[in-house]
Amino acid sequence: MLQPTCSGVGGDPSRRIRFEVRARNLYFDLKPYLDRYRRAPHALPPLTDPDLVAKKLAQIETWIAELRTLARLDSLGEDVKEERFVEHTLQIAPRDMNAGLP
Repeated sequence: MLQPTCSGVGGDPSRRIRFEVRARNLYFDLKPYLDRYRRAPHALPPLTDPDLVAKKLAQIETWIAELRTLARLDSLGEDVKEERFVEHTLQIAPRDMNAGLP
């Protein structure tokens, strides 16, 4: 495995051996990560948490239900307070949805 000549380490055998041993050790340190990276995509763990998605969807349903019951949609064009309430609720929903994400 040890080659008689190796560019960059000169003709010193002990220096060459140190270089090759270090290179081999670095490879074996990295090998588990390379193996995990090279696995088939179907073998990788899922990127989303189904429970977290369900929780976020439930929160969206709650906001929509609140808008349907609390907002007076017929007066949106006339009542500034009502417009601001609906706008604010629609603006904070995406912000709050992202708050719990990594």
